[in-house]
Amino acid sequence: MSDTFQQQFQALREWTDSARQSGWIPAQAQQQLAQIEQQQADDLFTNSRERPLIVAFFGGTGVGKSSLLNRLAQQQIARVGVQRPTSQEVTLYLHQDFPLAQLPAELPLEETVTAYHQNDRRRLVAWLDLPDIDSIEQRHRALVEAWLPYVDWMVYVVSPDRYHDDLGWRFLQQRGQHHAWLFVINHWDQGAPQQLDDFRRRLQREGFSDPAILRTSCTVTAGEDDFPQLEATINRAIETYGLELFKRLGLQAREAELQAFAGQMRQQLSRHDLAQIQAGFLAISQQRLEQLTQEMALSAEALIRPLQSAEQQERFWRLDSAPAPIPPDPAAWQSVIWSQHNEQRFADLLLELENHAVLHQLPVRPLKRHLKRLHAEHQPLLLGPIERAATEALARPGRAGQRLLYRGFRLLSGLLPLAAAAWAGYHVVADFYAGTRGEQAFLGLDFAIHTTLLVLLAWLIPQLLQQRTKPSAAASLRRAIGQTLRQGIVAIQARFTTLYGELDEEQQALIAALDAIISERGEQPGQAPPYIQAGEPLD
Repeated sequence: MSDTFQQQFQALREWTDSARQSGWIPAQAQQQLAQIEQQQADDLFTNSRERPLIVAFFGGTGVGKSSLLNRLAQQQIARVGVQRPTSQEVTLYLHQDFPLAQLPAELPLEETVTAYHQNDRRRLVAWLDLPDIDSIEQRHRALVEAWLPYVDWMVYVVSPDRYHDDLGWRFLQQRGQHHAWLFVINHWDQGAPQQLDDFRRRLQREGFSDPAILRTSCTVTAGEDDFPQLEATINRAIETYGLELFKRLGLQAREAELQAFAGQMRQQLSRHDLAQIQAGFLAISQQRLEQLTQEMALSAEALIRPLQSAEQQERFWRLDSAPAPIPPDPAAWQSVIWSQHNEQRFADLLLELENHAVLHQLPVRPLKRHLKRLHAEHQPLLLGPIERAATEALARPGRAGQRLLYRGFRLLSGLLPLAAAAWAGYHVVADFYAGTRGEQAFLGLDFAIHTTLLVLLAWLIPQLLQQRTKPSAAASLRRAIGQTLRQGIVAIQARFTTLYGELDEEQQALIAALDAIISERGEQPGQAPPYIQAGEPLD
């Protein structure tokens, strides 16, 4: 077998294993690749350069394959009569220079009969009698399939009443390019010329443009037929084209199968439009994540409302007091905000995304692998920043401008009453001194009332303004949690985008590796001459 073929086959097998394990192609691909034949007739012989051409008789039950082989060998090497019409073994007939000392282990050796001859004129050809492909016994098909990879030339034997069997035609469709072909209508003494024409037309429809058809009869009363040309046709082809061309023909068919398999795998990978799938994926996730954010915000209200109630009570009873303490354990926050209900909603989102991928025929296993990793990362993305944001919000509630106004009014609530009291004290002293000198009347009740009201207002107005501008820890906490959740949703959406980028990279890497394997074909053999593909019509 060609080194190039073996290298390409091995590279494709390694690629298939990797692609299957990652989930991009189904497990059946390995079985499909394994069915591509690697063996050739060279593998049967220790000296492949001097090996004979392997010519196999193939046909249905009762068409006379064994009788043809016995007539060719001029001795009874293939069983007929009682053991027929269904062969129960493989018969190999070859020159004594080619003893099969070591046959491949995969061959059914216990059911192979080997016969040798000393006719040097037939030295370059080994004849193989295959069991009937249409036998009711399944093991007969297994025998045929075991020997087929080693066949160079196939002699397809039919009879006038059996040349249209469907099983034989299906076999021709499957293996038409694997071998050189010669067609024999046996029992021709029972046939008619129109059957020959009909058989030829049917072969042409199967791709044999100019098939060589021989007419034989192995009965005692048979007249002249084309049997002498059977061996002469094959020997003439060996002399004209050499054995190497037959080897190349079988190799071409195997390489074509390998290329067809690689092309099928590439087409299977390229059919996934990840950009379109991603667009629908992000639309679904955006809607579901927004709903999840609303649910988590509502869950957070269970922590915020007690703080808000405590703030309202403190404002009513005391104008300036510290807010009620917040639960310090971050696990308590996470267990409330990320409830089992919210966890289930996120799991439902991932399941919906899987179903979306299945709908667009994207392989689920690669996607599930990435979604599994995302499922492990979603809580840190959503809940990780909440503890930090909540701590900052409680330590410095409100916005910067609000905190500045609050500090200003707090300062005024202390300075303005002192200034008003100082002003009133100055007037009390000054007016009393003026009164003792008779320059004006002493201060009366009106001054006392007005001064008291002034000091009270100088204290009350800043206090009220301070109360109005005091940052709310509950409002700051609500705002911080909302912003953090929105940022977490954006982070998850970014992970979704990255996820599809990673999927695309995996897909493109597999396609690139497959293209590299396909391109490393080396110098390919040319097409075999029409004679080898179809044969020559006889005169």
